[in-house]
Amino acid sequence: MSELEKLEAEYRRLATKVIYAGFEGGVDPEDQARLERLSEELLRRNAIGSSESAREPVAA
Repeated sequence: MSELEKLEAEYRRLATKVIYAGFEGGVDPEDQARLERLSEELLRRNAIGSSESAREPVAA
């Protein structure tokens, strides 16, 4: 599993945990902060990946 896949898996796990905790009345601030950092990191990596793939020549 690549590092990006690991980050995405952690993001999904934490997002689910935070959502359910919200229904139960209390989100752990550390989980919420980690989720926000992961979100920023994934957005950054996706932006880099998109710009790199835009530069690749398309085969005809």
